[in-house]
Amino acid sequence: METLTERLSQTGRVATALDVTRRLSILLPNTLLLNIIPGPVTLTAQLAGMTAEEACQDPELLGKSARAVVTFTKALGDAGADMLVVHENILPQLDNEVVKRLRRCYAPLWNTAKFYDLSPLLMLGQWHPENTDQLGKIVDEIIFPVGSLPDNKRNTKRLSLSLPVSLLEKDPKEIQNFLEQQEILNIARESRLFLLSTDVEIPSDIHKESLIRGIQTIKDIINEV
Repeated sequence: METLTERLSQTGRVATALDVTRRLSILLPNTLLLNIIPGPVTLTAQLAGMTAEEACQDPELLGKSARAVVTFTKALGDAGADMLVVHENILPQLDNEVVKRLRRCYAPLWNTAKFYDLSPLLMLGQWHPENTDQLGKIVDEIIFPVGSLPDNKRNTKRLSLSLPVSLLEKDPKEIQNFLEQQEILNIARESRLFLLSTDVEIPSDIHKESLIRGIQTIKDIINEV
């Protein structure tokens, strides 16, 4: 795996992703390029056929996966990426020991991303509210699902939130009401909204015109506050 880590940016889909990033950074110099990569826990679980809980109990393999993610992060920074979302499908219940282990994995990753001005963010596929306080001990930037913003984050200067993808197919009035009820407009009004994303990848069967209309509606509403 150590040899594979060293060759990571030169092979397969990784090399293709880096090449696309380089080309886009040249073709679209005024557009922010956001890259989403798997986190150390997710990568370990996928490579070893483990659950997230099992992956967190294997510090050696977890550390190797973390080094691979750092290598990819460096390559993305060199390729011209602007932002980085580290995606973990799921994390187990976070006790103090697991938090320490994950912090050791994430510290070099976060430092590397910040060195390249990538504004790293942690995003979870499955959100467990009981982990919220512990997550803040691992990284300092998290994408919170709408409605799950903890009290101790409500006055944070920079917030990133994820919306249910189904919202994009709603009519403009429903979208407006949702953004108001979830305090997103207040956060935007106070210039504290850093990133707004969907909670999952947009499915291929979504109605394209509705998708475009929904995104434009959200953009227009936020720009007006």
